Amino acid sequence: MLAITIVGALAAIAAAMFTYPSWKASLAKPELRLVVEAGPATSALFFMKLKNEGEGSGVDWIVEFKMKRGSRFIPNDLSFRGWTDRETSDEWVATWMASGSDDSIGPGLHRSLLMTPASGSPVSIHATYSINAGRMKERTGRIEVGIGDDPERLQTITTT
Repeated sequence: MLAITIVGALAAIAAAMFTYPSWKASLAKPELRLVVEAGPATSALFFMKLKNEGEGSGVDWIVEFKMKRGSRFIPNDLSFRGWTDRETSDEWVATWMASGSDDSIGPGLHRSLLMTPASGSPVSIHATYSINAGRMKERTGRIEVGIGDDPERLQTITTT
């Protein structure tokens, strides 16, 4: 009887040792943050980066932007999958999202998208955004991209 108890206890300890890393990893959460950076010199382009500063993978991620109707930005590559936008009665709503269930952003990694102001947009673009991902609390903020006049096309970028 004592032998069965000892073997059972050893089996329980071994099972706990093998499952602990998986259990701990399941508790790790992503922390996705939106970063906007200047694009190539002498251009009106800018980079939108979604960085994961957390310990868990960002899965099922989605970023939603809201902009005034006359002020909007779009991906420089118009055939980019994962970006949609639509016009409402008083604003543009754009969505940047994971392209599938296997599109996750691992810890310390990012997704990057080269953006451009839409035709006819002013030199200063303002937007609000919200970021959601599995196991992550929603994050919201504002961005402003100011693009200088020719020939320099200097960029001023603010995120909060």
